[in-house]
Amino acid sequence: MCSDKQSQLRVTFSRSGGITGISLSAAVEATELAAEHQHIVADLIDEPDETPPHDTQRHLTADGFVYRLALDDGQLSRSFQWVDPYLPDAVRPLIETLTKQAHPS
Repeated sequence: MCSDKQSQLRVTFSRSGGITGISLSAAVEATELAAEHQHIVADLIDEPDETPPHDTQRHLTADGFVYRLALDDGQLSRSFQWVDPYLPDAVRPLIETLTKQAHPS
């Protein structure tokens, strides 16, 4: 991802579910993220549109979390949703960081 595109990229995150049911959310600019997390975001925004949607209801586990990530660079928007325990290893470091930055919503 070029630095100009990256400077305009908005990352919006939410986590819901779990035992307590407390929803968390965070929104940051991609440039506020560590370099390793910027690479994850770049890979996600550049994913081909043919990526099949995740069937969240079928894979939701009791008391599991649902993670939602939205990326928007002003021209292209991408949305992703994952459930525990099926969070891909490739995005786990980004999700863990965003969870730490998130506040109850």
